[in-house]
Amino acid sequence: MPELAQTFLTSVGLLFGLIAAGFLILKFIISSIKKPGRVARGLNLELFLILIPQDEYTEPGQQNLKKDRERVQTMEQLYTIFSSMVEKGGWRVFEFGQPYLVWEIVYIDNEIRFYAAVPTRYRETLIRAVHSVSPEAVVEPVQDYNIFSPQEEAGGVAAAYVMTSRSSILPIKTYQMLDVDPLNELGTHFSKLNSGENAVMQVLMRPSPKKFNKLALKVTKKMQTGLSFEKAYHQAIKSWLMPLKIKQEKINPTMTPQDQEVIKAIESHAAKPNFEVNIRLMVTAPDQSKAEAILGDFESAFTQFNLPNLNSFSESREKIKELVYEFSFRLFDENKKIVLSSEELASVYHLPHAGLKVPKIKWLKARSAAPPWGMNDGPYLGWNDYRSQQTVIRIAPEDRRRHIYIVGQTGTGKSTLLQEMIRQDVEMGNGLAVVDPHGDLVEYTLAHIPQHRWKDVIVFDPSDLERPIGINMLEAASIEERDFVVQEMMSIFYRLFPPETMGPMFEHNMRNAMLTLMADPNDPGTLVEIPRIFTDKEFMKQKVAKVTDPVVRSFWEKEMAQTSDFHKSEMLGYLVSKVGRFIENTMMRNIIGQSKSGINFNEVMNNRKILLANLSKGKVGEVNANLLGLMIVGKLQLTAMRRAYIAEQERVDFYLYLDEFQNFTTDSIATILSEARKYRLDMVMAHQFIAQLTDKIKAAVFGNVGSMIMFRIGVEDAEFLKPQLAPVFGPRDLINLDNHNCYVKLMLKGQTSRPFNMKTYPPVPGNAETVKVVKNLSRLTYGQEKEVVEQEILARAKLSAVAPAQTSAEAKFNL
Repeated sequence: MPELAQTFLTSVGLLFGLIAAGFLILKFIISSIKKPGRVARGLNLELFLILIPQDEYTEPGQQNLKKDRERVQTMEQLYTIFSSMVEKGGWRVFEFGQPYLVWEIVYIDNEIRFYAAVPTRYRETLIRAVHSVSPEAVVEPVQDYNIFSPQEEAGGVAAAYVMTSRSSILPIKTYQMLDVDPLNELGTHFSKLNSGENAVMQVLMRPSPKKFNKLALKVTKKMQTGLSFEKAYHQAIKSWLMPLKIKQEKINPTMTPQDQEVIKAIESHAAKPNFEVNIRLMVTAPDQSKAEAILGDFESAFTQFNLPNLNSFSESREKIKELVYEFSFRLFDENKKIVLSSEELASVYHLPHAGLKVPKIKWLKARSAAPPWGMNDGPYLGWNDYRSQQTVIRIAPEDRRRHIYIVGQTGTGKSTLLQEMIRQDVEMGNGLAVVDPHGDLVEYTLAHIPQHRWKDVIVFDPSDLERPIGINMLEAASIEERDFVVQEMMSIFYRLFPPETMGPMFEHNMRNAMLTLMADPNDPGTLVEIPRIFTDKEFMKQKVAKVTDPVVRSFWEKEMAQTSDFHKSEMLGYLVSKVGRFIENTMMRNIIGQSKSGINFNEVMNNRKILLANLSKGKVGEVNANLLGLMIVGKLQLTAMRRAYIAEQERVDFYLYLDEFQNFTTDSIATILSEARKYRLDMVMAHQFIAQLTDKIKAAVFGNVGSMIMFRIGVEDAEFLKPQLAPVFGPRDLINLDNHNCYVKLMLKGQTSRPFNMKTYPPVPGNAETVKVVKNLSRLTYGQEKEVVEQEILARAKLSAVAPAQTSAEAKFNL
């Protein structure tokens, strides 16, 4: 009998051994089948960087805590969106597992980043969900990051799973019970990391099966009969596994207050959407001991979720290679899953908000906004990227007539935008002028001139001393034009010289001199001849003979005739000191001293020519460049006004590009901006900061310009432009714009659009050989030989008769 019993026990043991071995073999086979599917599921995840705008709270502290909780609560709603992310059963689910999302907080490159990884089919759901939490957030697809050292043996790596100490049926402490946002403590540990140290909190989530909620309710039901949580939980598990073989034990129906609190907590926990979750912590550092210490700090941050008598978090250290493998491929580990409610999950991971007092977070630098519809015509300015939707930004010819204003610091992308606008105008056959104080804009344009437009190009380059192109500002075809020229020249002088060196007498004498030199339209004088008309009586009489204006004649025949030689000499000193610096400069004298301009501005504007003025300050000098630029703008304005005699339908659009426009405009810009659009002189004005503008020019620009393009600027300018951007953007956005990004208020079909963001296109490569060919063709066509020009100027101006004198006032200002 004992032998029989022994044989029976041996057989039973062998049977159980075979069953266990079979179970292990089956588990290995299932694991082998599932492993490729798990990896495939991980590889199918698409990674996104989430950037949230950094707003500021203005309310008292208690109000801020309420706002913090409201912000975190929105993450609960976000998670709820994914509570139905379940695929139907079958072989696919068996092989690949259920789909899941991954949320990550990453410290790398000395900043804290927030990521999400989602199956490709759910990418749009993720983007919409994030925007439901933060409408202005940017959800940007990115390449994966790498926190590990490229050298296998270099540095230390520490990692752990975060688990619950007791069954996940029992809740943990959530943000609703804490006095501060739980992410503050966790984020503080991230922000304390140094260069060479990296860390990640990785949270994988998928909807929990309904059986979890049923199990929780079954436990509470049993506890209501008087069982402790442990006994109720074990009986619920047994009844779940063996529903027909559970023996009911006698129980005491009396519940303690503590048990009642546990029941209430479990029911509240089960009432919310629940998710199966993996939480991993991964740290890399220069050495292993440092990595372990950092990991310990992060583990300690989870103690804030401890809920006495209920549940808490604990850590599970696994084989590092296996954990790194699962972390890197973002694999869901069935053996390390816990269940968290949407409230608990939002407490552990949520997107940053204004209440977080954590440095180094990678915030959204500048917001984006949707562009207007209907931009189907005209050259493109750039493109808008809003919520993964890209839109080309164009401006129609009729809207360009209201002018374009561009502002931005050096290097932000203004020149790139101008380059591409000019290049398109050239390709489309438009007429245009470019006034460039640096030279790069002109050089770029020359490299993009198509061969069929080579003959349309006029390159005005004052530094070309051998073949100077003349510009005579004193050319005028009518009395009205003469008055305009005189007024513009006076504005130019006031623009170039301090007002202390001007005065009413200077203006009076200069006006009469210029009006006299312009009296003969067939033989106009030049600025170089202004000193001569005061020193050469015969020349003065010759010019006055052509004057028909009695006021101007009276100036010479009465006022000047009665002025003593001493006062004439004193007056001459003031006059010569203004024009003398240009007359004495060979380069400038050979340009402004030619009686006939080498450029026919009527032909330029009406026949769609391309005028490129290279006024590089480094080659020409700042004052010289400003004078020439002011003269060119004045000539173009005068030419535009002549279009009053041309039928409106025959006026072609002409585009005037002014870089650093504050140097090339006078107070008459208000007239240009308000009236020039009728004559199709369409301006594109760019500069660096608002303080460069006088009050009158500032008022003229912001009162008349239709389209505004704003690149990154300083704090003071951002505050000034705040009304232009509200309510879509604020000063912080404008200050934080990246290079080649800008905000735009576009004139569209006669109406100003709401502000939106825009990125500029990169420059298009040009042809260096074209630059040489076009320059040479232009100088031969429009320039004059230096010797010929100098002989004419010497003969007309009689420069030897000029004896310039500098007054004490001039000397004071070093002029």
